[in-house]
Amino acid sequence: MNIQKVKEYNQEAIARWHKAVKNWDYRKGGFPNLGFYTFSTPKGLHRQRGFVISQSNSHYFVLTKKALADKITELKNKGE
Repeated sequence: MNIQKVKEYNQEAIARWHKAVKNWDYRKGGFPNLGFYTFSTPKGLHRQRGFVISQSNSHYFVLTKKALADKITELKNKGE
C-alpha cells in the first residue's frame, strides 16, 4: 500500500500517459485517454489537494486525512 498526495500522483500519471501516447499505434486503435490515468474534478481539472492510496491494481482518492485513515482501516479489514 502506497500513500501519496494527489498532486504528486497526477504528475507521475501524466508521465505514464505520455509514455502510453508515445507507444500508441493507430492500427491498434484505442488512443490513451488522460482521464483514465489521473484524478480530476468534475470540471475536468486535475485535483490539487487530497490523497491517493495505491495498491497493485487499484487506486483510491480521498480528500481529507480523516477519510484517508478511514479508507486505510476499511482496506485492512477487507484484507486488501
